[in-house]
Amino acid sequence: MDLLDAASYHQLVLNTEGRSPATQRLYLIYEKRFLEYLAERNIPAELNALNPVNTRKALLWFQQRQLGHRNGEVAARTFMHTLKTWAAFLACSARGNESEPYPLGSSPPQTAARSCVVCARG
Repeated sequence: MDLLDAASYHQLVLNTEGRSPATQRLYLIYEKRFLEYLAERNIPAELNALNPVNTRKALLWFQQRQLGHRNGEVAARTFMHTLKTWAAFLACSARGNESEPYPLGSSPPQTAARSCVVCARG
């Protein structure tokens, strides 16, 4: 599985869990932006490409676009939040839990390496 497959899989799980179309679309938009960043830099879209170094560099790349309100500050925060959520989701999935890594409405873990709230595995 690569990050393209991972994005599709995440969409499938979000849909299965009954997340709204707007939520699904938001995740997909920002996951695709990260994939776009990787492609522009000729970085293979492998699972290990979703790491702190690439996400920080992708955030800088994203901020240069200044899309949205407050020169893109809100969009940049949402972009980073989405990448953290996606990484945590993939970490939980790798441990055998196919649910979101935390209950709806709560905050994502600071890193994907932390234990999942839902699957309670570390």
